[in-house]
Amino acid sequence: MVFSAAVCALSWFPTIIASLVVVHFVDVFLKNGAAGLFKSIANAILLLPGMGAVVKSFTKKEIVCFMEKSFTGDKKTQGQLIPIPEKGVSIDELQQQLTELKDGNKDLSEEGRLFAYVYTSHGPRFQLQIEAFKMFSDLSLELENEAHVSIVKSYLETFMHDNALNPLVFPALRKFENEVVSMTASMLHGDAAVVGSVTSGGTESILMAMKTYRDMARALRPSVKNPNVIAPATIHPAFEKAAHYFNIKIKHVPVSQTTFTPDMNRYESEIDSDTILL
Repeated sequence: MVFSAAVCALSWFPTIIASLVVVHFVDVFLKNGAAGLFKSIANAILLLPGMGAVVKSFTKKEIVCFMEKSFTGDKKTQGQLIPIPEKGVSIDELQQQLTELKDGNKDLSEEGRLFAYVYTSHGPRFQLQIEAFKMFSDLSLELENEAHVSIVKSYLETFMHDNALNPLVFPALRKFENEVVSMTASMLHGDAAVVGSVTSGGTESILMAMKTYRDMARALRPSVKNPNVIAPATIHPAFEKAAHYFNIKIKHVPVSQTTFTPDMNRYESEIDSDTILL
């Protein structure tokens, strides 16, 4: 009798569980609406054995695919380098391309949907920035090549408030950077596997180069504990700054007061097992 009662109770168990689940989902729907219901169902599915790993694998694949599409640019050029064109386009055509690229950017900042990267690009303050830029621009080339200076100004004014830190929001800047890196790789006999980034000036470029050589030494030459760089005494101060930031020692080689070139014998004698860059 006891056994029969236990069997009868167990037969009702799935029905009880299903009823509780239905009641829970109805309660969620009444309190949080359809969005809350879908979220609750999704969370329940993730609790099933093995579903977490399946979802994680699928999500990773989708993210990788999305990032590849976002950063590789035009499908026509994927897998191959873009060389510097032998012949440029006209100023008018270039201006048209800039306008089309700007129109392709998402204006999320003006819609209140961008939490960082830029400020508003409309209003009198924005116009004042443009006028200030014009006032303090280098006009030395304008007399010789007015068209060139004009298109450079137009580019800077057009993309003044875009930020390359988010290439997904500003695809035009992503396109510019990808093409510059590709053209540079082509010029230096690289291949399509070459990667890079555009820096904001000479100092940052030097800092990134020094950091790269230091990191490469750490990865490929773990015996290097006190990395050093051999350089003429007349190097750019940014090298000194980079050495300070990245814990690199610079061995300075004097330069000739007449030829302004370093003593190569002294230069060679300074090289040791911890040297990472000449």
